[in-house]
Amino acid sequence: MTAVPDKSEVIAVADQSVTEIDLTDERSIIAAVRDAVSNADEVSAGKADSSAVRAFLARVGSVIESI
Repeated sequence: MTAVPDKSEVIAVADQSVTEIDLTDERSIIAAVRDAVSNADEVSAGKADSSAVRAFLARVGSVIESI
């Protein structure tokens, strides 16, 4: 498994605005992920478009690594 999932590993997707997330506050990131997971919609195998999620996770990972 890689740090960021590829399309074969995506089982659900969620749309969420990231403008209200404070990337310097761990609690804000945790709340955003918790809300996204609870509102995620299941997808058919191979039909997930994870590009937005991949970009978000890459940004969050960069911020966390810099702390």
